[in-house]
Amino acid sequence: MKVIFFGNHTVGLVVLKEFFKQSEIMAVFVHPDSPDDGVLYDSIREWANKSSLKVYQSHGIKEEQWEKVILSIKPDLIVIADYKFIIPEKIIAIPRLGAINFHPSILPKYRGRAPVNWAMINGEDKVGLTVHFIDKEVDSGPIIDQKIIDVSFEDTIKDVHEKYFPVYKELARSTATKFTMENFESYPQPSLNNNSVYPARYPNDGIIFWEKNSLVIYNLIRAVTYPYPGAFTFTKHQKIMVWKAVLVNLDSSLLRNIKPGEIIQTVSESFDVRTGDGAIRVTEFSHEEPNMSNILLKDDIYQGQQFGQHDER
Repeated sequence: MKVIFFGNHTVGLVVLKEFFKQSEIMAVFVHPDSPDDGVLYDSIREWANKSSLKVYQSHGIKEEQWEKVILSIKPDLIVIADYKFIIPEKIIAIPRLGAINFHPSILPKYRGRAPVNWAMINGEDKVGLTVHFIDKEVDSGPIIDQKIIDVSFEDTIKDVHEKYFPVYKELARSTATKFTMENFESYPQPSLNNNSVYPARYPNDGIIFWEKNSLVIYNLIRAVTYPYPGAFTFTKHQKIMVWKAVLVNLDSSLLRNIKPGEIIQTVSESFDVRTGDGAIRVTEFSHEEPNMSNILLKDDIYQGQQFGQHDER
């Protein structure tokens, strides 16, 4: 079986390695080089080069040259895992067995970008991985296989990623076997709704609005912490990154006359901040100047800041 692979990062490499064992990888398409490659994530390009595979890097494959390359290969299957660029319909239509994608959600929930981050922001206690066919809509094609992953209340996004790796390996192995044997089935996704398509997230989406309730803030912090850009706030025009927090139940007398976003008290190397319905304890953080007398969020301060924009994946 001739396969063309599109992917990125550690989970993409997990999938590629399983298909490499059972099929002939004719070409590998990867993202342009990133400073995170080989540091936060495994590099598909490096592994593919060492394995003597043909590697292509580009900012997408909409140009006619890529269609010619893929047509010349005549692949049986296209496999996609953590590839952020849209693949044109005319290319999806080329392989004999179709094109499949490994999407990290329990489809049809959390179609679109950053599905694991969004699921944790929304307080979900289950996430998952779905193998599905690609069609013209976003993550809407028939489901081939699916596995659910439990999320504990204490899990951060890094913890959940660790749970994903063996699931990617398991489903990649079984899916490769199914397609190699040409013995696979699929079923349509239930209750498709375009409102379930989530957008990409950017670093400036991590701003903390302290007037929200504690649970909402807690879920944001754990959903965008390392290896993502992190949640943040300001103190006297200085940006503070909040990497970890826990919920606390303080006596109401401590909250009296304290506004959301103000520090209530310090506890060892942590500090409690007033929220819309109580308090949250910040236990891991970083900042430029250690002056935390007041963390009251000012919208005008936020609007005056400029942050780089790169995807959470």
